[in-house]
Amino acid sequence: MASKRTKKITWGGVSEYAETREISRQHVYRILKQGDIAKRGKQVSFTDLDNALQRDSGGKKTDSADGDSNTNRLTKARADKETTKAEIEDLKLAEMQGELLHREAIAMAMQQIITSVRQQIIDMPSRLTPQLASCGGDEHEINKILTASIKEIMNNLYALRDVGDGKQTEKSDN
Repeated sequence: MASKRTKKITWGGVSEYAETREISRQHVYRILKQGDIAKRGKQVSFTDLDNALQRDSGGKKTDSADGDSNTNRLTKARADKETTKAEIEDLKLAEMQGELLHREAIAMAMQQIITSVRQQIIDMPSRLTPQLASCGGDEHEINKILTASIKEIMNNLYALRDVGDGKQTEKSDN
């Protein structure tokens, strides 16, 4: 006598299908509600149900169904959630350790640097005019004064590199 698992049935009731496929009747009713499953009165097409559930005629899940099963999707969703939680915790730790900066802090620091350098360059002509006038047209002396002033501005810019940390280093290479 053949077992229910190996016995090929093409039409039958929901209870019979659920029993032979070892799934719940509620699950079968959900599939019936979702898909276009052929019916003859209270009889349903086992073939159509198998296709909807991606099962072979023996009731076993096909390979493509294993990857898409609700259990696998739920497991993947839980794993994704845990991964996201771990990434958030890593970001919080990096921020607490000072390895992560907020975009607003970087933008504010850059604005300070740009404003400082801009102001020094704008002040350059009025600050250097008396010195340049005293050179009496000596190009070598004018070049020396301008070069020293530009180096000073660049050293000040270099000193502002840590402005985002709240500490300004005063290193200069004169």
